[in-house]
Amino acid sequence: MSRITMSIALSFLFLQIATASGAEGTAGRSIAVTGQADVKVAPDKVEITLGVATTSAKLEDAKREHDEKMKGLLALATTFKLEPADVRTEYVRIRPFERRDNSGKIDETGYEMRQAVTFVLHDLTKYQSLLSAAIAAGANFVEGIDFQTSELRKHRDRARGLAISAAREKAVGMSAELKQSIGRPLSITEMGYNEEMWQSGLGGGGFAGGAKEERQGPAGGDVAEEKTIAPGMITVSAIVSVKFELLDGGK
Repeated sequence: MSRITMSIALSFLFLQIATASGAEGTAGRSIAVTGQADVKVAPDKVEITLGVATTSAKLEDAKREHDEKMKGLLALATTFKLEPADVRTEYVRIRPFERRDNSGKIDETGYEMRQAVTFVLHDLTKYQSLLSAAIAAGANFVEGIDFQTSELRKHRDRARGLAISAAREKAVGMSAELKQSIGRPLSITEMGYNEEMWQSGLGGGGFAGGAKEERQGPAGGDVAEEKTIAPGMITVSAIVSVKFELLDGGK
């Protein structure tokens, strides 16, 4: 090997060592931050889950009364011009029951039938009327009222974008305090979403609070139907974790 060839080879070797040494000096220098954003959204649909519970000493009597009331309840889908997809049965339950007196002795036995159905309204102005009509048809319990948005994906995307911006702003601010700056993102992780929606549920018992639709005037006459539910706003939250390169040269 000539001296010139050897000199070039040695120079290349030194260059590799210097490059590797410089890389080791900056390897692992990063800053990891989280960003969170909330988007407030007005609901544009509501799911109302209610139903009929009947009891009788004989199962056939309980079923007969139950079926009659459920027919009237399900007929509301036609009355309010709901699409088939906007009406669904949640469950049907039949169980024996017994009641005891103060001494602990059984004084009544029979059967209970319980069925819950969910109505989805895309016009919130119909909420009061539907609930009143359901009561008149024989509904005697409410399991839940859930105000939602039909554009959840769009709002999630917006919340995620804002969360990423928040993470970058945080990284810039933190690195500047240490006279550093940030480089390219090394990793981005979604920590999850959260939708806080207005919900009211009673676990199958009684009527939901605020379900008073009509009241009597001083002389016993009916007065106008009152608004008893305020849907408010839905909060869609997104959280992300971002790791950035940490570079020298911050302000």
